[in-house]
Amino acid sequence: MAPPSQPPAPGGTDTPTPTSPLKLEIKINGQGPNAVTQGQTLVLTAGDAVEISADQDVTWSGVSNTSPTVDATVGTVTVADLQTSPRKWSGQIVSATNDSGSYTITAKAAGASASSKIDLQLRITPQDRRNGDYQVFATNGAQQTLKLDFNRKTYKMTDAAGVAESGAIGADATSSDTFVFSNARTGGSTNNARFRVSLVSDHIVVGGYPFAMPGGTTAVRPFVASRAPIKSATDLDGSFNGFGTSMAGTTADSSINSLRISSQGTKLEVCTDDVIYSVDSCPPASLKTYSVSKGATDGAWHAVNNADPGDAHNFSVVKFDNDRAYLEAEKTSANAFRFRIGLNISSSLPTSVITSYGAATDGSWGSSVTKPVSRVLIDYTLARQSSAGPGLPTGDVVRGYARNAIGLDGAALETTAFVGQFYALAPVPVLPFALGLNYALTTPTSYFMAYSPQLFARVGPRVPGAAGYLEIGLIER
Repeated sequence: MAPPSQPPAPGGTDTPTPTSPLKLEIKINGQGPNAVTQGQTLVLTAGDAVEISADQDVTWSGVSNTSPTVDATVGTVTVADLQTSPRKWSGQIVSATNDSGSYTITAKAAGASASSKIDLQLRITPQDRRNGDYQVFATNGAQQTLKLDFNRKTYKMTDAAGVAESGAIGADATSSDTFVFSNARTGGSTNNARFRVSLVSDHIVVGGYPFAMPGGTTAVRPFVASRAPIKSATDLDGSFNGFGTSMAGTTADSSINSLRISSQGTKLEVCTDDVIYSVDSCPPASLKTYSVSKGATDGAWHAVNNADPGDAHNFSVVKFDNDRAYLEAEKTSANAFRFRIGLNISSSLPTSVITSYGAATDGSWGSSVTKPVSRVLIDYTLARQSSAGPGLPTGDVVRGYARNAIGLDGAALETTAFVGQFYALAPVPVLPFALGLNYALTTPTSYFMAYSPQLFARVGPRVPGAAGYLEIGLIER
């Protein structure tokens, strides 16, 4: 027999148990949790990972609000890897445009009271286009990975062994568009671990960073980083002015060579003569020819000397806007390395002032300015890798090159030079020297310079005090 029912309380009726107010907590990129209140707005960056927990079972919904700068029918924010359960919502915020947008998440528990529902609006800042992973080619022979996040102002440099260094990036107070790595290993009173990023598509990074050197030391050295290596052999063909720096133990050396990739990316030619010939005019005994094949990773290429299989090189050709560069960084032994950058050869001389910013192998950072003033004509046969240079001009000639830099000790470093332009004494049907190559004429030693549409480089000849010196700069546009 069923128990008798109880009479209602005097003067009342049956009432449901009150529902407790809904509570939410949020984690952003694993940080938190923090309490969420009704109608709260949070500012996030596209790419952020969000996790929301509820203290009771709820139903979840979400809607993308449009950006005011795009068509009202277009949702600018979506959620990737969305996962929901009665007590959890998680996903990664994705911005579909470069405009800011917002996304509203609603959690609703059973019951009709206002306390059973919470709306959370996420205002989304789009990812900076410069963010991402870049392949680093460093002048200590290393290839590493640089991750830049301009939204969070952070970086991470990871070496081939997977060892990572990370920190903040900040604006250089002395130079707009220059950024500083917050790294304590620079070894000087001035932090010259700096970099610049091109403002065009397929961004390229040029900078200086404290890299490991032979003998267990560390030094701020130049690097070039790209995220657009050429992956198809048929797109590799091109001619380059190649500047190199290398070290065996404590002995530094330079190289100045003409390079050419041809036959749909299957052949590399390098002129190694002491005179800086073009590939077409290179004496046969000085011309090395390599067969090129795919390297170990996508975008890497392997070149083997047809006459000496033991002479092999690994390289990449990277593209950025209207420019490209040949890049080679290799550890040839535990105590030796080589680096080479090839600047795209231009058939015309600069007609306006060229200003570049970058690092040099002496640890300095600064600007190099070349003006289209009177150039000194230099017989190309005097432009030798092993020579300190042809001397200074006489007469009324303007110094057209200037570098203003700061050393690791904070000292100002200033260099001025005459600009030497190569020519052939006798009329020739084909110019025997590489186009786009110039001299920075100084005493006691003159340096070689080359330009491409976006890069500048200056290298020391193979003489004591200059061998191994290399400066790489990004041209201001």
